[in-house]
Amino acid sequence: MPLGTQDTVWYILVWIEVSVLVIAALRTYCQKCQYPQSVCVCQFVPVIASPIQIHVLQHKRERSNAKNTVRLVQLAIPDLFVHCIENDEDIVNAIEALPSGRLAVFYPCERSFTLEEKHEDITPALYAALVFIDGSWKQAGGIARKLPTDKRLDFFHFNSIPSSRYTIRHTNKEYALSTLEAVAVALDKLFDISQHPLLALLDEFQNHWQGPTSHRRHV
Repeated sequence: MPLGTQDTVWYILVWIEVSVLVIAALRTYCQKCQYPQSVCVCQFVPVIASPIQIHVLQHKRERSNAKNTVRLVQLAIPDLFVHCIENDEDIVNAIEALPSGRLAVFYPCERSFTLEEKHEDITPALYAALVFIDGSWKQAGGIARKLPTDKRLDFFHFNSIPSSRYTIRHTNKEYALSTLEAVAVALDKLFDISQHPLLALLDEFQNHWQGPTSHRRHV
């Protein structure tokens, strides 16, 4: 028996309602980690106690980037501080918000020291915090160049690092690390805190990532 107009309309409305419910379910987010339920990483989050404050200067565009790793670090180190950088005023405000005392900024540049050569000098007694810059290389470079050149900011880079395990984002820099990896390496080299828990969290996050395999970087 052919459907009448009212029946057709009813079926269309039901289809729309079901579709909305399915889409809503697919977009349900975990209340704790704030990732979609399909990529929830709560069961893999380690608890890491850093002996020193950690601050991240994060470019505004990274805050909404689903692939960003800072959120993962925050889950493992809840007292990590993130400063959103949108303009020059934000940089000034972020620097003022950092704890007083010397700051170890991790970014490779002309004035940076090799961490391996200076690691014994970076202690909670001498440095108030570790500072990382989060963004693409262009974004991070823009923030780094605008940081003040006062004596309390010491820049550091890693002389020897493993290849990045962060494959869901692409870069042409051989020595590039995600912010999570940089934090993991720094805590390992400075305070003998194993890199494995953070790296394992990154691996699980990528294992749950639902983007096309062809979009991953080959390592």
